[in-house]
Amino acid sequence: MSEQAKAISAIYSADEQHIVDAISEFRKTSKDSRKVQEDTWNTSWLLFNQQYDFSNKEVWQHKVAIPKIAGAIRTAVALFKQALIRSNDWFAVNTPIARFKIYSPLILGSLKYWIERISFINIFAEALHSALLSSTMIFKIFWVKTKKDSFTRTDQVEKSQPFQNIPDKEIEKKYKTSGFLGENVLEGFTTLGQETYEDDGRLVAYAVDPFKFFIDPKGRKKYVIEEIEVDMDDFLETAKEKGYEMSEVNRINEDYAEASRQYQEAMREGKSLSLNKPSFRKTILIWEFWGDIPSQEGKQLHKNVTCSIANEKYIIRKPKKNPFWHGKFPYVWGAVMRKPFS
Repeated sequence: MSEQAKAISAIYSADEQHIVDAISEFRKTSKDSRKVQEDTWNTSWLLFNQQYDFSNKEVWQHKVAIPKIAGAIRTAVALFKQALIRSNDWFAVNTPIARFKIYSPLILGSLKYWIERISFINIFAEALHSALLSSTMIFKIFWVKTKKDSFTRTDQVEKSQPFQNIPDKEIEKKYKTSGFLGENVLEGFTTLGQETYEDDGRLVAYAVDPFKFFIDPKGRKKYVIEEIEVDMDDFLETAKEKGYEMSEVNRINEDYAEASRQYQEAMREGKSLSLNKPSFRKTILIWEFWGDIPSQEGKQLHKNVTCSIANEKYIIRKPKKNPFWHGKFPYVWGAVMRKPFS
């Protein structure tokens, strides 16, 4: 390797270490800032799981756990869930742009389809359950690419009048939808053009554990970090599909192999008591980062990017531009009762 190549390699290594250090510091700062809240969360979860502290009670005092809190939480969640199930129209689609209103029924129908398909009401119930105990409700919502299917969309306009002059009720009356994404069939309308699209994905949504979710404590939404634990076999199986750096994946695999070798050597030398026996079920801890990464001087180094770090030191997915068209994080979160200026 030439001197120039070595210098470039050293720069890349320094940049990668800076990214790991920055994200590690972000996570620590976020966790430290909510220490008081986490203590309250832990107490709430212990009470919900009927793990009471009776150490301060006298011998003659009552020491039977009564599932009062658990019952109240489950009742509240059940009431919300039942209300959503009974209400067919608990959300709407609208736009201030008159000429786009014609597409509202199609978008509404598509959203209803996906909400039912992913069982969003159950996901909402799980998030609400967590929020009543941990004060925060968090969802991760994103689109993933799958096997591509083609469909054709026909854009149409009424012969007699432009879009903006069509009354909303008239649109609903004339609007018909066939199939999932279907075709726009509007009586009395003429075709403007026809275009073929590829449906190459599906909607994914799940509730996020508040204990494993870290946000900018300043409230300016500079970053979010989700902590994910995966089994080694699943990690290796999906590494290429998720675009992980295979050189880093191999280093992680080698780390676990080296730990096993060291334990075997210690056993032969009679020193195994000084080491923990490697687990048969190996897990990987991943930090999924979204946001801005500043330089050491506080200047912008990477803006609105996403990357992933495994086991607190390996960058398995290098910083890349936020892939979503809206440019926002794929997370929606909020507090049941918001504290002012939080």
